[in-house]
Amino acid sequence: MYHIRLQTVEKRLKIVDKTASEIELAISKYTQSVDNNETFKMSVDNHDVILRGSHDIMIACDLSDDEPIINDWYGLFIEVKHEVS
Repeated sequence: MYHIRLQTVEKRLKIVDKTASEIELAISKYTQSVDNNETFKMSVDNHDVILRGSHDIMIACDLSDDEPIINDWYGLFIEVKHEVS
């Protein structure tokens, strides 16, 4: 049982890493404008990536929330779902 929990935590950390990379990519498109104190218009897609990504990180870090396992985020939890059942 502890082995499954450790695997689950490790997979959640992979979710955090992948999601943080997506957020970083979305933000990086605007970094130069921010550094130069320029005004800019953010695309809806980039806004959604940042907002959704920050929520996903909070969910992935909440070990009492089973959403990442149930919905098999990034295809990481297929075998865990079978072992837990």
